[in-house]
Amino acid sequence: ATGMVQESPMPRLMIFFAGINIVNVLFALSSVGKRLSLTIPIFLLVAFQGFRLPLELVLHSWAEQGTIPESMTWTGNNFDIISGVIALLSIPLVKKNAKLAWIPNIVGFGLLFNVMRVAILSSPLPFAWPVNPPLLLGFYFPYLLIVPVCVGGALIGHIVLTRALLKR
Repeated sequence: ATGMVQESPMPRLMIFFAGINIVNVLFALSSVGKRLSLTIPIFLLVAFQGFRLPLELVLHSWAEQGTIPESMTWTGNNFDIISGVIALLSIPLVKKNAKLAWIPNIVGFGLLFNVMRVAILSSPLPFAWPVNPPLLLGFYFPYLLIVPVCVGGALIGHIVLTRALLKR
């Protein structure tokens, strides 16, 4: 019908992603998360975060192709590649002294929250940055899986690692 205002799908998408992150936090804090924190060696929990290095290389390639905004890369406002590099470089040190896992964990947690902030501000929201193109991966399968799988995996990994470090 003419004269009708079309509702933006962004609020529903944001609620979906927020819900996924809440589920991920609850999972990491569950008995399964506890079991993971007690049974997986700390250096492997650190090594897991290394997946963020190749992910950031893919995001950079997508930005060069014009698929996502530059703000989502290290040449913009997303420095999450540092998480992957620090995780991988710190494995031998953490094997010798597990307490050193706090360094990649804290750095990675901070950079994960930053990438969440950058993703929100790179999306087509009224308060977002005026980036071109806006971040629209959440509207396309399989790209929308980056949040539940990659961001969620990183979040779960950091919480489980924190639990492991506090318990041991």
